[in-house]
Amino acid sequence: MTTLEFGGQPFYDLMHQTIKFNHDRDNQAFGLYISEFRGHKIVAWDGGDWGISAQLLRFPDEGIAIVVLSNLGSGEAFRKANSIADILIDEGILK
Repeated sequence: MTTLEFGGQPFYDLMHQTIKFNHDRDNQAFGLYISEFRGHKIVAWDGGDWGISAQLLRFPDEGIAIVVLSNLGSGEAFRKANSIADILIDEGILK
């Protein structure tokens, strides 16, 4: 399934539209963070609570996504996702 098969282009555009909130950051788009990781564009989401930790790190230009889910609130899923991304970049998989 391509990204545009679910909801079509208007939905995709809306989900990636950044919004200025009442703070200095302007990279949030409906819960997604649009940023860069070591020079690569990323669309990310993270979350956690007592007993869970989660991270989605998507590289849209390369068509690669990393998802880490943990049953530990202290699981630091974002660190594990970043470590995986570092390996993919260092090995030349993400160029």
